Amino acid sequence: EKITLNGNIRMDGSNKFGSDPKYRWLPTYSFAVKWIASNESFLENAKWINNLSFRGSYGIQGNIHESATPYLIVTVGDRDGVTGLPISKISKLPNPDLRWEKTRDMKVALDFGLFDDRVTGLVEGYWRKSTDVISRVRVVSSTGYNAQSYNASDIENPCSI
Repeated sequence: EKITLNGNIRMDGSNKFGSDPKYRWLPTYSFAVKWIASNESFLENAKWINNLSFRGSYGIQGNIHESATPYLIVTVGDRDGVTGLPISKISKLPNPDLRWEKTRDMKVALDFGLFDDRVTGLVEGYWRKSTDVISRVRVVSSTGYNAQSYNASDIENPCSI
């Protein structure tokens, strides 16, 4: 009636990453707690408070970028008009070191209902940071491309309310 706890954990895997098996698996998890302060004995005489609760959570999740591949992908197209041979094109360069994009997320919140729920509201804040974000990075043109995907970026969303 006063505290709710929640936890989740799992292991995600993908063969879209490099040849090193340590990059194929990512443990993802989340933990959350909610304290319903309005059910505490010290607030039982505050009849004008119908609901007062505090929530918090933290977790990590993974993402697989659609272009992630440890393999060289060649696309066979039409035939050359002069030689009659098939024309092939490199559609994706291999990167055996690609790994999961990871996002850490933390949230805190205050829920309230006052005066027989005539006044209700929610105040919530969060922080989110993504690491190992797959980005296009310039490479030497002798590869046949001018950019390739690498885990080269981080993104942070600072606390917002």
